[in-house]
Amino acid sequence: MAMLNGAIRFGGPAIVAAMLLLAPGAAAEEYDGTPDDRFTIVETATGILRIDKETGNVSTCREKVSGGWTCQIAADERAAYEAEIDRLSAENKALADRLAEIRRRLEALGDEADRNKDKTLSRDELMRFFTNPPELSETDEKAVKEALDVTEKAFRGFLGVMREIERDLKSDDAKTDKGAE
Repeated sequence: MAMLNGAIRFGGPAIVAAMLLLAPGAAAEEYDGTPDDRFTIVETATGILRIDKETGNVSTCREKVSGGWTCQIAADERAAYEAEIDRLSAENKALADRLAEIRRRLEALGDEADRNKDKTLSRDELMRFFTNPPELSETDEKAVKEALDVTEKAFRGFLGVMREIERDLKSDDAKTDKGAE
């Protein structure tokens, strides 16, 4: 505070502090009960809804015990919808970018396949291979049979272990049931 020609001069922080003290709340606005052209006022059981025709904001207004009204901006579902639209738009863009990348890679793979087509099987050759597999030699058939035998033994061993675990669990349950009686 400084004296200037007999008048008191307040600094910036003092003015801000005075304004904050005079304001009823940062998000609250005073409403004197007189609607103007900018707002539509709707009475409800719990107070008044004030709709701002310019911005679309909806405020809930309640009469204060000390007199006057206090209005606070209501949660706007539109903002939630717009946020969801923004999120979905970003996700859509990310997916479109990913799809473009996959298409680019697929095209590159197609180009690579075209360059190496003399080294690969055609679709018809693949279909013939899978519908009429080549005959196995006696050595190959023995190897396949041995592999199947080993797999069968391993699977049977696994099933045996599972049966033992099941028996152990049942006996533990029986012991627990007897102890509870």
